[in-house]
Amino acid sequence: IDLKKDPRFQVILGDTTNDVILAMNNSKKPYSDKRVRLAITEAINKEEVLKGAMFGLGRILGSNVDPLNPYFVDMSKAVPYDPAKAKKLLAEAGYPNGFEAVLRVSPQYYYTVRTGEVLVSQLAKVGVKVKIEQIEWPQWLSQVYKNASYDLTIIGHAEPWDIANYANPNYYFRWDNKDFQALYKESEQTVDDKKRREQYARLQKMMADEAPVVWLYM
Repeated sequence: IDLKKDPRFQVILGDTTNDVILAMNNSKKPYSDKRVRLAITEAINKEEVLKGAMFGLGRILGSNVDPLNPYFVDMSKAVPYDPAKAKKLLAEAGYPNGFEAVLRVSPQYYYTVRTGEVLVSQLAKVGVKVKIEQIEWPQWLSQVYKNASYDLTIIGHAEPWDIANYANPNYYFRWDNKDFQALYKESEQTVDDKKRREQYARLQKMMADEAPVVWLYM
């Protein structure tokens, strides 16, 4: 920010493929309930998260297909910030008073801690009481990534074309959606670019509707 004000420098801002997400363990209650996952998404003010964690430098996301992908569809406003709706959904899912959760992050990537701190206060407003647990990176890899022993976690996914992770029920999100898997498999076999583009648009809409994770910012 200070560099922008310094006339000696020309600051160029670019996009990356590093998508920061709040992952939920879809194999565990209450995150196995789509209403809870959508409620958590609606309870988060992504603009505020971006300001608090990254000084506003970045771009709000709505799926894991990022703006540098040729099949990108902007889903950032598909599930808007709506804490009142989030509370209603939590009540419908059987959690009128919210619930408690542990957010595991690794301070080696400090943006995960900063992001977590903003999320804790936002989720508290809808009754989701989150405790941050900082663990070392090797522990994160073995506990969260390998064994899916967690409730919530935050990490940046830098690999492009990582939509395949959502079609893998053994990936650490543990999201197992047969319709998504079938459509993804179909898209991998499609050679016609127009048809593949349409399939990717459908995949991105499905991701936003099902909310297996919360896509925060790039």
